[in-house]
Amino acid sequence: MSYAEQTQYDSFAPKYASVEKLPCSKLEGQLVQNALRDCTGLKVLDVGGGSGLHARKAIDAGATVVDVVDISPEMMRAGQEIETSLVFALTIKTLLFLLFTILHLPFYLLIPT
Repeated sequence: MSYAEQTQYDSFAPKYASVEKLPCSKLEGQLVQNALRDCTGLKVLDVGGGSGLHARKAIDAGATVVDVVDISPEMMRAGQEIETSLVFALTIKTLLFLLFTILHLPFYLLIPT
């Protein structure tokens, strides 16, 4: 990704939370939720997860750990801010934001434990 593309993607981060309210995003959220089904006890890897919108659906579906990987520091920051603002407590569950490109993912994220 070029510097210009990275900058453009990063600039979208503050606006990303409002995208969730669009009708197409609501449909996308329902489709993701249907695809996830029951994630009880699973560890989930969300590649290109941005601010963690779909990762939170995996947590809601019972996943105990969700690793969100994205190349944008600003999207990661937006996701972490959303996490700290949420009222519910993640007791056993964990949502971890990791800054990587898909080509540089740590091997341990790809191997189920």
